[in-house]
Amino acid sequence: MRLRTTVSGIMGEAKASGTSDAYTRSATFLHAANEEIREEIQAATSGKIQAIIRKLESREKLDSEEKELVKTWIVGDAQSHVAVENNFNDWVEEFQRLQAAISRYENREISEKDWFGLQGMVQDAMRVAADIADFLEKKERIQRFEEASREIDEGGADVLLMMLTAKLGSPDL
Repeated sequence: MRLRTTVSGIMGEAKASGTSDAYTRSATFLHAANEEIREEIQAATSGKIQAIIRKLESREKLDSEEKELVKTWIVGDAQSHVAVENNFNDWVEEFQRLQAAISRYENREISEKDWFGLQGMVQDAMRVAADIADFLEKKERIQRFEEASREIDEGGADVLLMMLTAKLGSPDL
């Protein structure tokens, strides 16, 4: 499969247009592209994963290449996102700035006009908190997998076997 050139084209159109509709179309298209990519990954690797599942069922040890494929299959999306994300520190700083700004409204009378300003800050803080939480969830997923995968050769293959079997049958890779 090749990535359709229209992916970056639609992103460019959104940037050029600068409208919410254009960015919504872009997000919808990116979601569809992500689904196509997931399907391609599953199609390209499912045979190898099935072989790994058979090895685990037979209590055979996995070689380093198989372990790496398992890791990529289970947390590859998170690893890729963590590797390319470069705004995390900005988000934390923005969250702290918003926290300080919001704290100035606590325990005092708030004017009608200020309620609107406060609402805007809270909405911005919600967005930033969601970005921070998503990034940290991915880092934590990687860490949990790395901790669990240390036990593969120590009889902990059952959990890995369940994860791979479930993921192989899941529409979400």
